[in-house]
Amino acid sequence: MRALVKQAYARTTALLTEKKELAAALAQLLMEKEVIQREDVESVLGARPWQEATSFDELAAGMGNSNPEAAVSSSAASGVHELDLHGHATTPPVPPAGR
Repeated sequence: MRALVKQAYARTTALLTEKKELAAALAQLLMEKEVIQREDVESVLGARPWQEATSFDELAAGMGNSNPEAAVSSSAASGVHELDLHGHATTPPVPPAGR
């Protein structure tokens, strides 16, 4: 259990450090509005990079927000290697010929 918590803490710290500008923008929006809605969050962070489940059956089948890492993994398998600052998938640059 301790290893799981340590791993989650390390992942969270790394993510917040990497996305510091987005976290600051979201914090600023919260200071301005106090209460924000989904649309407000999406205006700062962008749309989710995975399809969100809209029913219990979809959620139970593993679609969408029940397993977001799977969507990122499947994106990597399809040639998408990272997400930009807004969480949108980016494709890697094409290496020059001869490499």
